[in-house]
Amino acid sequence: LPQISEEETAKSAPHGALIVRLNKNGFAFGGLGISLAPVGKKNEAYDFETLSERLLELKKNHPDKDEVVLLFDPETPYELVIKLMDATREAVTKENGKITRKKLFPLVSVGANT
Repeated sequence: LPQISEEETAKSAPHGALIVRLNKNGFAFGGLGISLAPVGKKNEAYDFETLSERLLELKKNHPDKDEVVLLFDPETPYELVIKLMDATREAVTKENGKITRKKLFPLVSVGANT
């Protein structure tokens, strides 16, 4: 992936887009999600459940926003990138014993976390 700085990412990201950074400690947020607390790892694993909860809350407050920019190190395993993409596009919840899918931020862009 091409290397761009955080400043360049902020300038090129769609106005009001959510930025999710995958780093060695977990997930950090920028852009639309700047007010969200970082999501740390749980038992050395990325905490996708807490990530989903935070993104659901953010989506409730910004129902008209669909863009997300995902930033990660170039060495990040492909499977982890796909899992992050899936987690930011939709949330799977259980309501009244029924599994439902809720749209979050389906317009995904990716870049290097430099």
